[in-house]
Amino acid sequence: MKIGKILVAAQTRRRYDRSCGEETGDKGLSQRKRMRQIAIIVGCVCLFMGSCTPDRSKRDVAGPYNTWNEVIERWIGGKTSDLYVELGPPNLHPHKLENGMTEMVWDYAVDRMPGQADYYDMLPLSLYGGTIDCQVRFFADAEGIVKEGHLVGCQ
Repeated sequence: MKIGKILVAAQTRRRYDRSCGEETGDKGLSQRKRMRQIAIIVGCVCLFMGSCTPDRSKRDVAGPYNTWNEVIERWIGGKTSDLYVELGPPNLHPHKLENGMTEMVWDYAVDRMPGQADYYDMLPLSLYGGTIDCQVRFFADAEGIVKEGHLVGCQ
């Protein structure tokens, strides 16, 4: 009878932790391990989902551009704020036209603040030896969407 009480007491000690009263038997340990593993797997999946998502943005730095016409074609329909990031701010002050459009001019014959395309050598400046007499003009509507572009002096 005493042996039976000792075995019951040993099993009870094994099943319950006196400090917090949680189950610590084999079943409890394996269940906690499984839950921890599931939590780790779910966490890893969540972390890696963002890094595997393809970038659907059309307006990242593109290039290298082979011609100035490619620069213009790329930005028709784009936002002027994104255009400023790629080409840098226009070095001739943008101004409003009578029809409500804004004209922005990048003159590559004078000094200007560079944009990302300059930093990554994506512009067709190398086709002209780095120094050219060329202006790229963009026209944007009141919402800041580029509607048209023209070249002046880019031969």
